[in-house]
Amino acid sequence: MQPGVPQPIGHRLTVIPVPVHDTVPTAGFIVHDGAGVLVFSGDTGPTEQLWALAREMGSVRAIVVETSFPNRLGALCGGLGPSDPEPPGA
Repeated sequence: MQPGVPQPIGHRLTVIPVPVHDTVPTAGFIVHDGAGVLVFSGDTGPTEQLWALAREMGSVRAIVVETSFPNRLGALCGGLGPSDPEPPGA
C-alpha cells in the first residue's frame, strides 16, 4: 500500500493509508464504502493529515484509536508521548 493512494479491498471497500506521527514509520487508515467512513489511527501523536482527510470525506461513522499505555503507566513508554491516550498538558 502506498501512502495516500486508495486501495480497493473486495468489491465494496476502499482503504486509504495516511502517514501519521509516531516513533516508527506508521500509518492510520480511512476505510470507506461510498456511504460511510471508518477512521483507524494506531498509537500516535498529533496527526493532522489523517483528521483533515476524514473531515474532507465526511460521513464518518466510527473512529478507532489504539493506545498502548494508560497515562498512569506513561513512564513505561520512556516519555515518547505518542503512547499516552491523553495529550500532553491536558
